[in-house]
Amino acid sequence: MTCSHCDTVVVTDRHGNFETITVSNTQIADTLQELYRLTRRIPKTKVAV
Repeated sequence: MTCSHCDTVVVTDRHGNFETITVSNTQIADTLQELYRLTRRIPKTKVAV
């Protein structure tokens, strides 16, 4: 969510508390999203034993 007055971006954590997003948090979140997309795109091969 973004404040309409000061443009501060916040997210809610799993407990419902507000957390301010910092530059490093957004970079980490973007990286985690990209890793998730890459793992979903590459099919895992099944090995028969």
